[in-house]
Amino acid sequence: MVHRLRLFLPATMIKNQGPIWLIMILLAIWVVLMNNWDNPYRRPIIGDAKGYYAYLPAIFIHQDLSFEFVEESELKYYPADGSLRKDFMVEQPNGTFVNKCFPGVSIFYLPFFLLAYFLSYLLGYPLDGYSVLFQWSIAAAHLFYFGWALILLNKVLLRKQIQAKYRVLTLFVLTFGTNLFFYTVFDFSVVHVFGFFGSTLLIYWLHRWHDEMRWSILGKVFVLLAVLTIMRPTNILVLLFLPLFVDFSKSWAFVKKRFSWKTIPYIYVLLSLFVVSLPLVLWKIQTGNWLVYSYGNEKMDLLNPHLFQFLFSVTKGWWFWTPIMFLMFVGSFIYYSRQHLLRGGYFVLCVLGIAYIFSSWWIWTYGGGLGQRPMIDFYPFITLGFAGFLQNFQRMFQLSLLFVPLMMLNLVHAFQINKYILVGGKTTWGDYKTHFLQLKRTAPEVEIDRDWKLLSQYKTLRPAQLDGQKHYSDALEISEIVNQTSLVVRLQVKGKHESSALALVVSDTQGQYYFAQYLGNVLYSQARVLAYRFDLPQNIQAPLRVYLWNSDTDEKAQLDFMEVDVYSTRSESNTP
Repeated sequence: MVHRLRLFLPATMIKNQGPIWLIMILLAIWVVLMNNWDNPYRRPIIGDAKGYYAYLPAIFIHQDLSFEFVEESELKYYPADGSLRKDFMVEQPNGTFVNKCFPGVSIFYLPFFLLAYFLSYLLGYPLDGYSVLFQWSIAAAHLFYFGWALILLNKVLLRKQIQAKYRVLTLFVLTFGTNLFFYTVFDFSVVHVFGFFGSTLLIYWLHRWHDEMRWSILGKVFVLLAVLTIMRPTNILVLLFLPLFVDFSKSWAFVKKRFSWKTIPYIYVLLSLFVVSLPLVLWKIQTGNWLVYSYGNEKMDLLNPHLFQFLFSVTKGWWFWTPIMFLMFVGSFIYYSRQHLLRGGYFVLCVLGIAYIFSSWWIWTYGGGLGQRPMIDFYPFITLGFAGFLQNFQRMFQLSLLFVPLMMLNLVHAFQINKYILVGGKTTWGDYKTHFLQLKRTAPEVEIDRDWKLLSQYKTLRPAQLDGQKHYSDALEISEIVNQTSLVVRLQVKGKHESSALALVVSDTQGQYYFAQYLGNVLYSQARVLAYRFDLPQNIQAPLRVYLWNSDTDEKAQLDFMEVDVYSTRSESNTP
């Protein structure tokens, strides 16, 4: 692959950037093969990204900062059951509503949004901000800024005279051994890849400032810090790492010698002020106030951190789910300590201090996903120390052998979280052991309580092939139910994995009760038995219908059999 690139690119560029091209090609292939964005449950614009992204269609398409257009996009592009609806509007004391997400991420999205708009116009796709090319643009943005960050990191490592083999190893370990992989390939709902890029760009400009001492470089640093701040205010914590990369005595000597009012890069000062003012202006338009706290009741509680769980727990521990990052942290500490023991201690305080702050958030797990995503914004600072450690470690080859299984483990973790084999933020030690290295989701089962009373049993008489011609299986009609009734449904079925359409439905004939259990995440090409329990509301009356529904799709599904056991779950002590 690198040999073919020599036909088009200079030899020096291939030598320095060839591994990055390889990494990005592998990631792009992964993104295309592992994601099904026709599935409304798998759109790139999902979760928190809905709030961060909404500024762009609000300003450029709908001219509506009340974000009322979002409801239409929810109905058109996302599941009808509302399971992926994201309410990012927070009510303020004066009764107005504000987008809880800061607007800085939209700056990174903007070029890709405009390109998607232009191509959608040419190709006749809807220009509503959520059609297919707009969805793809978000994934493309993640890949682009991650690739750019790798290029910048590589340039910094070159400046630090890190040998090629250590640079390549560092970049591969960072990409495939940490949760950066998950948030670049699978999950586009959060913004930490952009924070990772911003921190890398900051390091790159700080190194250039140290070498060149030009006012324009310092101006760019201030603009970047402004963008990072209005993206996620906690990103200002990058300033903690400045003592590791900036020679303050040299910088101060330059300022004293060269400073004059004429040398100030006013264009960058004005641009920084403009960037910082963006959320203020948007808040004023939305609420009538210049300053608001857009996160509502979501707050830090620094007196009640969850630092140990944040770092080590199976639930969502940073170093448990990304163990290779622990090795990188230790290696960086050794590298900085060899320079000076105080530098090593300061590095540890920075990393653990930031972890302490993040562990104090009202939900320290930060929802689903792989590992502790807020730490990703600070990975470049750990990565540089790790690369320096590798170059000074005499037995690098033996150490690199340990990286291989850890990178493979990270890829398995990413796959498991993406396929809901394990659930980020909810995994127990029992779950982890049971599903260790498992690549197939366990079929759901139901445990029958011995106090339940079996009332009746029903079973289908013949198999059913569901496809574009036939969307419904034969229904089992449940004629006997009592108060506190539970249905246990078992069915043997096969079909397309992650089908967004196939659902097991329980409904009454009066239109008072309807429940659909979607089967896509546990559906595979080989038939297997699935079991579900449905607890019926008290006011529901027979008859009920239980059937399989392949909703408006040509995807094929095979139902071999279905049986329903009707139980009374009322205990004897409650019997009148």
